[in-house]
Amino acid sequence: MTMTGARVLLAAGLAVALVPAVAAAKPKYGAFGKINGKKFKAKSNGRPDDNCVNGTYLSAGGIRFTAGECAGKKTKKPKKDFSQVVFVCDPSGPPKTPPYEATCAVAAYVEAHVKGDEASDEKAWLSSVTFAPGANGIPVRQSGVHLRVDSFDGTVVKGAFSGVFDLPQVPGLPQVTVDKEVRFAFPVKAVQ
Repeated sequence: MTMTGARVLLAAGLAVALVPAVAAAKPKYGAFGKINGKKFKAKSNGRPDDNCVNGTYLSAGGIRFTAGECAGKKTKKPKKDFSQVVFVCDPSGPPKTPPYEATCAVAAYVEAHVKGDEASDEKAWLSSVTFAPGANGIPVRQSGVHLRVDSFDGTVVKGAFSGVFDLPQVPGLPQVTVDKEVRFAFPVKAVQ
């Protein structure tokens, strides 16, 4: 066998050996996108007890979760320039199976500067909630932020949110827009 033939066989062998390693790579857990013109990157350690990205799946068709930008592998702490989202999306109407749009009573976005254990320059926005006439005259809750649950396998919930946090809690601040959508995926703490 020539030297070139041996190199081709070696390269082919390495390619075959590396394919399973790439396929077995861990899925990316957390929430990722762009909010208020800034990259939002809330990484999860992939465990339900993560202190920065966690939540509860409501089997009747809802979700409650928070995702905050943290740093560190073993002990995760808020980043220096910290951002966080919080959602409370309770079931409305008949039980739902993913994919579905969740109706959120609370959708909040927070920014703060963190140094040690102290937070400063805190700003918060909520999403407005209105009621529109629904089927049979039953009011339907609508929000400026839309959350979609794409899948739930009994452990990991996946989906996305988009829209506008249009109620600044500090007078004079402009509304905050989610650029396109923020994707999320994380193992849940509980199913209720």
